[in-house]
Amino acid sequence: MRSIPQLRIMVTTKCNLHCHHCRPGGEGYFENPNKIMTSSEINKVTKISSEELGITHVKFTGGEPLLRPDILRIIENTKKINQIKDVRLVTNGTKLNRYANSLKDAGLDAVTVSVDAVNDEVYKMIRGIGLNHIKDGLHLCKTVGLPVRINTVLMKSNASQVEGLINLASEVGASLKFIDLMDVNNDPKFWQREFYPFTDLRNTIERLGALYQGYEEATGGIGAPLLRYIMPNSLNVLLRDALEGAFYTDLCHITCKYYPCQDGVMSLRLTHDGHLKKCLIRNDNLVDILTPLKNGDNDKVRTLIQESLNILAGAKYFPHAWQPRIMV
Repeated sequence: MRSIPQLRIMVTTKCNLHCHHCRPGGEGYFENPNKIMTSSEINKVTKISSEELGITHVKFTGGEPLLRPDILRIIENTKKINQIKDVRLVTNGTKLNRYANSLKDAGLDAVTVSVDAVNDEVYKMIRGIGLNHIKDGLHLCKTVGLPVRINTVLMKSNASQVEGLINLASEVGASLKFIDLMDVNNDPKFWQREFYPFTDLRNTIERLGALYQGYEEATGGIGAPLLRYIMPNSLNVLLRDALEGAFYTDLCHITCKYYPCQDGVMSLRLTHDGHLKKCLIRNDNLVDILTPLKNGDNDKVRTLIQESLNILAGAKYFPHAWQPRIMV
């Protein structure tokens, strides 16, 4: 069966937080922050990608996607596309109190909330704000029946929060995913200081009773498989550990100075300003599809998306390909 990745749509580069482990623009890049695709243009690209090219899973990211005023309309339009099976959104959680009900009503299948600590001071150190209203939003999601996954970027500075995060996820009925710190924010000293090896994390959760369940395949069969554990209370805990391995295309080791990297290939990204982005780390190989879309050349848009999908579909899994640089 042909692998078809998820489509991650970066609806904005703007964010109301300034977390040190993230970079300006989030998954995208911070050029042209005020030049964004309209909801209609996003819908056209999504329709071509799904109805004609087979994409079935869509995830809205940013920046902070809930800062975009028309995000509910974008979700509703996406859910109307018959071929789309799953629509999700990644948020920092600061606006969940306001949006949880509306996201559920718009048809969102699940929300991923980034939470890096349960201790208010540790959370404030990482994200610059307190945690209480984030917890309120998580509880509201549980009340309205909106499924939640908590994502935690685990670093040395929040490694003490693992047990508390497990308890929080259990309390709000969420699954929990730990992600190793990515070296993508152009601050190598910060990364070297904060990178936390997941062998230590495994020891911690196993001490708390976690049982290893094997690998969970990434959406569409492309992207680093997640290590899956189950806690004594049936909570699912997932680990994205770059040391385990990642997917790379044939072009990665030929044309990319970052190869092998932690991220590899996991999805097709659509940037806020209408470019296809095949790789999280690089911005020098973007593909402009907004220009032909505005010109009404849907055939050209389809061809450009198909070419990118063909590259991603040929990605292969390389176990243990990446190793961290020497720590300082």
